[in-house]
Amino acid sequence: MFNLLTNHNFKFFAVVKDKLEALKYVRQRNQTNPKYRYNGDNLYDSLVSSLFHTRLYKDYQHYVHFASRGKTDRTAALKAALLSVQTRAKALLYPESTGQMTILNATTPDKTVNLQAVDYCLWALQRFYVRKEENFLRVIWPSVSMIYEMDSKTGKKHGETYTRKKHPFGC
Repeated sequence: MFNLLTNHNFKFFAVVKDKLEALKYVRQRNQTNPKYRYNGDNLYDSLVSSLFHTRLYKDYQHYVHFASRGKTDRTAALKAALLSVQTRAKALLYPESTGQMTILNATTPDKTVNLQAVDYCLWALQRFYVRKEENFLRVIWPSVSMIYEMDSKTGKKHGETYTRKKHPFGC
């Protein structure tokens, strides 16, 4: 399947969040505000915003596909997060932007080829971070445009960004 993916021209962008860092944040918030409760949807929304914050001002049509998560339809919440990102980027950075966005209803990867491709790329990324296996990620690396590692292990305050030219591999 990975060899088939490499026969297609696509760009892969991802944001990686360390779950232990998220837990540390929740514990810190609970110490300062005992009523604070973790909400996975808020974390997911912030990751989506982070992923798209440098993309949605571009002057072309964006078609955004979301995979269904659980039983709740989160399309409206995710659309609101993306529209907020796009509005901020246009107002602050690119007021002349004419980029448009179409958010398609959430669906499952078996119904959308784009989500199938993303599933394989995310699986390769997960294998890299959890099992330290580089081989699958190396296969798709020519299609990687950006991977933003929010919780950098290199000590950078604002994380680490990897591109086709700057990879996270050991060699």
